[in-house]
Amino acid sequence: MAEAKKDAKSREEFTVPAIKGAWDKSVYTDSPHVDNLMSAMLQMGTEFWALKRRQMVVESLLENKKQVTQAAIDAYQPSEKELAKWDSERDDFIQRVFTVFTREVEKPRGA
Repeated sequence: MAEAKKDAKSREEFTVPAIKGAWDKSVYTDSPHVDNLMSAMLQMGTEFWALKRRQMVVESLLENKKQVTQAAIDAYQPSEKELAKWDSERDDFIQRVFTVFTREVEKPRGA
């Protein structure tokens, strides 16, 4: 269950206990090479979305004519409306990029 805690800036944060996983030993397909490519793709998607979200924070600060500093970006608390919009954009990104991993494929036949 998530636990609320306060950091040095008295901002409430929510965390869950870490669950150790054997992600480096996960198997997705019959090929370790394809598994490695999938792992790399998922990690790149995660990094991309973190940068995209940071960009959205910067854009919000600029639209509101606030100073854009690293501290301001890190402390930014999006509104409910922004969160809903960003979640929708994230879901669209996941759908566009990662749905290809779930498609059914046929092995080529013939000469």
